[in-house]
This record gives sequence, structure tokens and C-alpha cells, in this order.
Amino acid sequence: LEQGALVVTPIYTLLHLASLYREQRDMSPLWNTPLWKHFYQTFTPTCTLCEDCAKFYHKRNTNIPVNEKRFQRLQVKKKTAFELMRRSEYPIVPLDADLIRVLRLWLDWTRCFAR
Repeated sequence: LEQGALVVTPIYTLLHLASLYREQRDMSPLWNTPLWKHFYQTFTPTCTLCEDCAKFYHKRNTNIPVNEKRFQRLQVKKKTAFELMRRSEYPIVPLDADLIRVLRLWLDWTRCFAR
């Protein structure tokens, strides 16, 4: 079995990188060429991939999903009771007054027990 070579490649597409660099350029119009070369070399996020995988993402012009999970963890917000209820597979059913009384008694009992 012949193994493919490893390559270091940017994780973002050229359009994504151009957008990032354009933002930086607009914020700092006084930078000269050596500073820009340093910026490109230092702040272009890269990863090491096999040659086949690098070609796969390059042909499809998609970002390499290296940071997807990290971004998802950062963006996770605690759901409110209303959001949980809205996403539930069970229908919303109004509770009977007697059932509410039983639930409150049970909650009071568990609070007393926990103390």
C-alpha cells in the first residue's frame, strides 16, 4: 500500500481568507508589505492533511471542518423551559388542578427531605 504525502494547507477557502484579510487591511491602512507578509504567514490557520483529503476539500471549495465542534461548544446556550417545551416531541397538555396540587406537594416533600 502506497501512502499519500502529508501537506500543510489553510483550513479556509481563498474567499474566506480574502474576506478576513480585507477586514484587517481596512482596519490598518498604514501597514507596509513586510508587515503583511508576516501577517499572512502568522495568522493563516492551517492543518496537516493527507494529500487526498486536501484535494477533496480544495476541489469542493469548502472550509476544512477543523474548528466546527469548538465553535459549536462556544455557541451553545442554555435552553429555557419554553424552548425545551417547544422542541419536545410530546404535545402540550394543560394540567388538571388536582394534579398540580399533587405535584406541588411532592415538590415540597422533596425540598423538606433534601434539607
